[in-house]
Amino acid sequence: MAITLRELADSELPVFWEQLTDPELQRMAAVTRKYHYDRGHFDQHWAKVRSDPSVILRTVLADGAVAGHAAVFGPRSQVKIDLVELTLS
Repeated sequence: MAITLRELADSELPVFWEQLTDPELQRMAAVTRKYHYDRGHFDQHWAKVRSDPSVILRTVLADGAVAGHAAVFGPRSQVKIDLVELTLS
């Protein structure tokens, strides 16, 4: 399986919403936020992070299919990395 990253596209946000609202993913998540349960909060969250030039966002692809997203953010001395991925069958 080939794993690649690419710039995030607007058309992928509905896929990310479906992933974040998956009950199994929510159960496994270490932390959930309001935007995992409410589409309005999801849209606000993504508008905020996408407008912040210090946040690096990428779409994760597995064999060319959208498998999730990755975000790198925070001050250089305390960088945080979020990864949300879907189990592909």
